[in-house]
Amino acid sequence: MVKILQECTDASIVLAGDSNQAINGFMGSVDPIGNRDSYFPGAKMLPLSQTWRYHNQIADVFNAITAERCIGRPERPSTATVGETIVLCATNKEVDAAVKQLQNLKINAYKRGTTGEGVQVSTVHKAKGGGWHTVVVMRLRRNSVKVAATAVSRARERLYLHYSLMKEYNLRTSSHVRRFGDLRELLPVLR
Repeated sequence: MVKILQECTDASIVLAGDSNQAINGFMGSVDPIGNRDSYFPGAKMLPLSQTWRYHNQIADVFNAITAERCIGRPERPSTATVGETIVLCATNKEVDAAVKQLQNLKINAYKRGTTGEGVQVSTVHKAKGGGWHTVVVMRLRRNSVKVAATAVSRARERLYLHYSLMKEYNLRTSSHVRRFGDLRELLPVLR
């Protein structure tokens, strides 16, 4: 795709993206925004600092993880059509374990990409591009700033972070951001 854009010599090109969420490098994808001087020499950067995707308190978490200065939307609820609830994990193995644990707790749960009703469970990579009213982020690998930022930015209204993430990034709870240690603590939220 970058090659096609580079060959458009008589067109103005505008790239929009977030290098903090460039998490698919293992699949061969490139980050033309973060590497714009290599791909588009002389390109200007115009930072976008306002998002209407997620609540301001969720933006504060994103900022703490990435050192960005993004402003989220105020109290008014998002009008975007989004799913209800998703649990995000680091690996497919953890997804399988979370689905099993939720089903053992009598919660309807299914893996993203399959059909089902209830709570979706996915890796952060597979959730990229989606948005949910409530996002539960399980433990993630250490030093995974981009994965953590991507996971956080999937939430629209409510974000539940594993206590290890709260501690790692020195985050505080708020009315839209809460911590948890075990999925059993979230039974009222997940039902």
